[in-house]
Amino acid sequence: MKRILLIIVFSLMSVTSNAKPTDLCVSISKMAEVIMWARQEGYSSAEMIALTERLEGRNADLFSKLMEGMVINAFGIQRHFSDEYKEQEIEEFKSQYYIKCYQSASKHYP
Repeated sequence: MKRILLIIVFSLMSVTSNAKPTDLCVSISKMAEVIMWARQEGYSSAEMIALTERLEGRNADLFSKLMEGMVINAFGIQRHFSDEYKEQEIEEFKSQYYIKCYQSASKHYP
């Protein structure tokens, strides 16, 4: 579980206040990818929600809320046992968050 937290923290650390919207969206999609991977691997919702409370640093509250929402959304999706279906679910979840982020960023950064 520490590995998951480290991956998420490192992806968030790459986001700076002057980052391009696409950089932010890549980081958010990586966070979504890790969360869905953990969901598909059988981590519990309690373990994953607990991770959201351990984020520290700049914008920790914002990213904590975002991560919490991702975890809740991930647990609304069926867990698969085939590697092929796991990968499809992970990629779809990751892509959905990238698109949502990009659409939102496009409105604020024309």
